[in-house]
Amino acid sequence: MQREQEKKYIHAFNCTRKAGAQGLAKLSAHFSSLADAWRAPAAELVRAGLTQENAQMVADGRRSIDVEAFWEKFTASGIALVARHDAEYPKLLRTIIDAPYALYIRGTLPKDDEKLIAIVGTRKPTAYGKEAARYLARELVRAGFSVVSGMAIGLDAVALGAALEENGQAYGVLGCGVDVPYPAQNQPLARRVVEHGALISEFAPGVEGELFHFPMRNRIIAGMSLGTLVIEAREKSGTLITADLALDYNRDVFAVPGPMFSQVSRGTHKLIQNGAKLVQGVRDILETYGLEIVDIRKSLAEHATPDEQSVLAAISDMPMHLDEIIRATSLPVHAVHSALTMLEIKGAVEHVGSSVYGPKR
Repeated sequence: MQREQEKKYIHAFNCTRKAGAQGLAKLSAHFSSLADAWRAPAAELVRAGLTQENAQMVADGRRSIDVEAFWEKFTASGIALVARHDAEYPKLLRTIIDAPYALYIRGTLPKDDEKLIAIVGTRKPTAYGKEAARYLARELVRAGFSVVSGMAIGLDAVALGAALEENGQAYGVLGCGVDVPYPAQNQPLARRVVEHGALISEFAPGVEGELFHFPMRNRIIAGMSLGTLVIEAREKSGTLITADLALDYNRDVFAVPGPMFSQVSRGTHKLIQNGAKLVQGVRDILETYGLEIVDIRKSLAEHATPDEQSVLAAISDMPMHLDEIIRATSLPVHAVHSALTMLEIKGAVEHVGSSVYGPKR
């Protein structure tokens, strides 16, 4: 009951938007309860550790907040508030020095034994970047990982979507309230994330995204994950903030190389130069954690028909046009069509467009 009371005041302070994670920690240490902190004059809030400006803003902001009414409205919203002292709070996130004092959740937080990896990258990826994100997210899910990302358009969304397609768990971390439809085009994805993971934010419901929120969001992404994988990033990019935070938290950082002339590979190349692990395939990540790759194509090949085995061998390295597959296998057209259909159903091959087929990434 006491913890429930504290949560009412955590939420109330968050609604003033001026205490912050570190401010709440200071208030909690200084006062016997956050209820006492809520009623304290601004001068006492300063003595507890808030800046003069923030203390006055909290004091001014709370005049328009009815704690009980705000809490009643919040509990009816279906959103959960998980404080740092709660058992459900992500285990790794709790260990970072600037961990959020509390999180707002839509969905279900990861279990303590769940292996989380962050996949992040540019909002304007190349076709190569999208393919790399899909491949790596799917293979990591097959190896037992869950994917964490930022719910932004671009590679964040591609990675989360690929994880869900592989029936994995996905966690989207927001720089706004978990009830704010941002970005609007990712709302179908957000609904799926809620069903198979969670939307996570330290910002109270209704808070819109602002520029300075995103570095704050990035520390949650890096802090709750074993490692951070960067697919594509410009040399000066918010994505690199996540990688730098991961290093600060003594987490692993992985980077996918790209073409030397690509502006969206400059950031990943810089990370590799500075010691990030170069990723040419999922094996480079899995070996860091003592895990083995799960190759669905190898498993399927052992139980495939001779025609299916021929087709798999033809496209084992890269996508090929249907005509090229027919020439490479010397099989009749109808046999290649049949083999491709069965291999798609089994999850070993995918149609990537314009009669081009490739191995399922």
